[in-house]
Amino acid sequence: MMSTSPQCRWDVKKKGGEAIMMLSFDKHLEDEIVKKLTEVQDILSVRLIDL
Repeated sequence: MMSTSPQCRWDVKKKGGEAIMMLSFDKHLEDEIVKKLTEVQDILSVRLIDL
């Protein structure tokens, strides 16, 4: 599954029992995106990895 927009691009791949979502986004959106992912971290078992 893949999406592209001018501001945020994402791709989801399954690996074993996990779904891995790669996000690429404009720098000015970083704080907002990290805040939203942190809010759902416990529910979705989100791990944030900065590449």
